[in-house]
Amino acid sequence: LFEGTPCLLEDVIFPQALALLPGEARTVQLVIEAQAQGSNSSASSFQIISFNEAEVATQPLLHATGRMARSAATAPILSLADLQARCASAVLPVTLYETLAKTQVVLGPTFRWFAALWRGATSEALGQITQPDALASTQGYPLFPSLLDACFQLIGAAMLEDEPRDAEGATRLPFALESLTFYGPTNHQDLWCHVKQTDEQKWEIFLFTASG
Repeated sequence: LFEGTPCLLEDVIFPQALALLPGEARTVQLVIEAQAQGSNSSASSFQIISFNEAEVATQPLLHATGRMARSAATAPILSLADLQARCASAVLPVTLYETLAKTQVVLGPTFRWFAALWRGATSEALGQITQPDALASTQGYPLFPSLLDACFQLIGAAMLEDEPRDAEGATRLPFALESLTFYGPTNHQDLWCHVKQTDEQKWEIFLFTASG
């Protein structure tokens, strides 16, 4: 859509997850509405909807809304060494996946990107990313969908020992994005992810290479 140039998503809300029963199929559409001429904003609004083509009388389901625009932002440079010093407690990836499964988030082999994980002392985590063996190719994807999902999974690693007992088994899913800046396509190699909690229900997530 933006021909590989940096872009920004803002005020993204996920009203409803796209849940499919075994054997069920739904058509998914991205609907983009450009701002009217004369508007002070260059952003376009978007929606992601789905519908069952066999049920023409039913209303489409709304799964995401937000705004999107080109971005002139420069990617921040992160120090992997500093993050490794702050996140020094190793966590086995299988521990994260087993913990998520207890909350009804069962991840298949193409969603398991982490080769190694570490937790920090202040609600943060660092993950080393490797393309899953079960995923034959990421060709044609600037950012593979299950890799983006893995970035959200890492929040679970940061929270592994912080969950109160009455929260065990609770299913936690992202419901909004304040902003997401896409600086450019990745080759899905030599990647790291870092997450840090910045408010009670707010996290900052960075996907980057070992060189920053």
